Amino acid sequence: VVKVIKGRVESDAVRRAVLEDLKGIHGGAEGSSIVDSRAIDVLVSEPMGTMLFNERMIESFLIARDRFLKPKGGQMFPRAARLHCAPFEDFTLRAEILDKATFWCSDESKDFYGIDVSVLGPEATKTYFAQPVVDAFDPNMLLADPATFEFDFLGDEVNKNGETKRRLNAEHLERLFLRADFVSKRDGVAHGLAWWFDVEFDVRNPIGSCSTRNGQNRRFLTTAPGAPTTHWFQIRLPFADPMKINRNALLETETEMIASANQSYAVTAVLKRRDSDGKSKNVSTTEKAVSGTWNLKDPYYRQLHYPQPGYTEAQTKRWYGDEAAEVRGADARFFADAERSK
Repeated sequence: VVKVIKGRVESDAVRRAVLEDLKGIHGGAEGSSIVDSRAIDVLVSEPMGTMLFNERMIESFLIARDRFLKPKGGQMFPRAARLHCAPFEDFTLRAEILDKATFWCSDESKDFYGIDVSVLGPEATKTYFAQPVVDAFDPNMLLADPATFEFDFLGDEVNKNGETKRRLNAEHLERLFLRADFVSKRDGVAHGLAWWFDVEFDVRNPIGSCSTRNGQNRRFLTTAPGAPTTHWFQIRLPFADPMKINRNALLETETEMIASANQSYAVTAVLKRRDSDGKSKNVSTTEKAVSGTWNLKDPYYRQLHYPQPGYTEAQTKRWYGDEAAEVRGADARFFADAERSK
């Protein structure tokens, strides 16, 4: 790999200075065996997981920043991330999940080799709906424009006493509370909440303060629905009890992510409909709040069983071979708005 990199470096001076004196340090960013030195110019990592924070690698990325990155002029790639959320409608997915629990709710389960296991029916259904669904889906399934939560890995903020404090620290990611409001675009049924993310690659200004302007070479990697599919796909949290909504309905969601010791998160979410007077009114088939609990460590990788179009011809052929399949372009609103972070 080093030989390939060397062949791509045009300057002999750069090659000698950068590539001919490589030293590998084996250990985690949190490991005490690595001596802290705020002398690193650039941190490069791929710390994203499904729903951005799963696998909890971003925490290690932030710890490495605090231990090794230069306080003035140090760069991080990626520099920031945005997590997006919107309610979705998907009757096919719901039927598929219910079908998984068919046996446990059937007459067959009442005499399974002489044992009545039908008592497990409700728990089996609950378990299947507690699995996050990882796949690619058509953005037309979204019932509202997405809400966006921004996380700045690099930028600093200055408090009223003139003290500089990092915007995001590792301990902040032990518990995340994400609240959002939506206005439904059409009549439909909210079968759950869809999530995806994008990350930003940009260089902050050289004096080390939080950049107030975007770099000329600013780039994004997005996992948005309708965009070229990545190995993260998108992730959906299905509700066991869906919610009927009307066009222009005011919706609110509250999602809590609690970190676990197995490098993942337990997620709970509730979706409500608000009356015009601002009071909450829960509308669902059970007359209770539409809510659910999911374990990000136990996902259903639906894309591997029922592959969706990859939204480019090459990706679609990967899933379907030469069989004709619809290839759709992404709606621009599902990409990060470059103006939002100014």
